[in-house]
Amino acid sequence: MRNRLLLFFAVFLINPAPFTQYETSEVSGSVRDISDSVISKAKVTLTSERTGSPLETETGENGNYNFPSVRAGLYRLTVRHDDFSSFTTELRVDVDISTIQIIDAELRPSPGQTGESAAALARNY
Repeated sequence: MRNRLLLFFAVFLINPAPFTQYETSEVSGSVRDISDSVISKAKVTLTSERTGSPLETETGENGNYNFPSVRAGLYRLTVRHDDFSSFTTELRVDVDISTIQIIDAELRPSPGQTGESAAALARNY
């Protein structure tokens, strides 16, 4: 009996995964214009509704952005670029080992150029 108990504790000390709680999730996406061309160097801000704390990044040459470690909660995602109208959407980040939230933003030319607004597509994986 003592050996079984020691084996039980040894297994869970070596592999604590069954007791691990995932506290963060990932939010990523791409930013493109209405012709489906990527927009690099767009400023992407993810702001917590609870704390007001912003996370900031910039799209790469491929138009993609990534926030790899985001706590669960309500957020506001804003995308800005000097040549386009800004884009804002709200999202709920859920913490789950299998969930990656992807928010793709389509930016339109600034209102002075066309007067069109931005659109978004949200997907959960």
